[in-house]
Amino acid sequence: MLVSGRQTLPVKTGESVTDSRIKNRGPCSVCKQYLPELKLGPFIKHRYYCTGDINQRDVSCSLPGRHINSHPSKKGHPRSFFSKGFEQTGNLKAHLPVGSGEKPNKCGTCNEHFAQLGSLERHQCTHTGEKPHKCRRCDKRFTYASSLSRHRHVHTGEKPHVCKQCNKAFTQKSHLTTHLYIHTGEKPHSCKQCNKSFSHKENLIVHQRTHTGEKPHKCRQCDKRFAYSSSLSRHRLVHTGKKPHVCKQCNKAFTQKNRLTTHLATHMDEKPHSCKQCNKSFSQKKGLIVHQRTHTGEKPFKCTQCDKRYTDSSALAKHRRVHTGEKAYECKQCHKRFAQKGYLPKHQLVHTGVKPYECKQCNKTFSQKGNLKSHQRTHTGEKPYKCKQCNKAYSQNVNLRLHMMTCREMSLSSVDSAPV
Repeated sequence: MLVSGRQTLPVKTGESVTDSRIKNRGPCSVCKQYLPELKLGPFIKHRYYCTGDINQRDVSCSLPGRHINSHPSKKGHPRSFFSKGFEQTGNLKAHLPVGSGEKPNKCGTCNEHFAQLGSLERHQCTHTGEKPHKCRRCDKRFTYASSLSRHRHVHTGEKPHVCKQCNKAFTQKSHLTTHLYIHTGEKPHSCKQCNKSFSHKENLIVHQRTHTGEKPHKCRQCDKRFAYSSSLSRHRLVHTGKKPHVCKQCNKAFTQKNRLTTHLATHMDEKPHSCKQCNKSFSQKKGLIVHQRTHTGEKPFKCTQCDKRYTDSSALAKHRRVHTGEKAYECKQCHKRFAQKGYLPKHQLVHTGVKPYECKQCNKTFSQKGNLKSHQRTHTGEKPYKCKQCNKAYSQNVNLRLHMMTCREMSLSSVDSAPV
């Protein structure tokens, strides 16, 4: 059959033209190998090497045993060689760290090292927030080109990675790998400080930041730092004012999805996770895990500055502000700042005049719960604050402090007036 003056071989039904040409092209005219695994371009390049049209490259990698020559020896066996060739010295320099294990390129933000400069440049996008790769269909942006390629499966509906045990399909190979641990139960990566195990090394690296206090992700607007990129993404909503997660029952909006999930439990009043020791129930499994540490006494989260330990990471994060002096929560009316988020709404009651805490005996109201407790001692007569020197007791801590000052002054004067 002739097409445009050129003879072509017939193509079978269901077979591509490229596959047909590879099958029928015959062996290399020099070394007589068929090489069906090579496509047209690599096959032509192979033939050039055999005929000597392309000489041995000038610059070679001297790392042993990493590359196999595709050309056979005179006896027909594949010949091993100990150098990979490069036409430019720059390409060799980029290749060398891969084989040597050397990682000369250091990130100035989180001190992580990389073998190649290109890997470092891609990594730095996680700190700057730059996302140069854009999806043409939904305008979503990505840090890495590989992430964009995987994202395209969302639009095509393609799920090429299938679990052989349960036939569940995934768009990404990493999702299949993660899924397989459900069947095997394997968690090979263990934290040396708290012995917590993880399926993936990346999850272990992120977890270790709860112990080290490392916060590589920085907000450009307020310079606040975060241990996780997801935390930084949620934090940015504070500046934009967006609250994308809306409750369908009461239209209350939240910046974070987990807060909406917690809020929904107030409508359903459902608490499926129950503690076996005290029967206390929780709407989320995480709440139960943290609660169970009150029975076991486990405190896996340790402060690196004072060795104080805590049952959960959020408590450790709050404690760290004692050392840093950070007060991230500001009152917009008087600009007073607070280290913990819970202190701010209590303080704002001073401006609103709301006093939600009422004494049941005399109906006196208070803006803060602590003030109500102090007031109730006037009815009960309870005096929990006791002086260690003279055992005098007080109902309020402030009165004890004043008393201790007078006690200290009296003890000092008695020492001065004592006969020598």
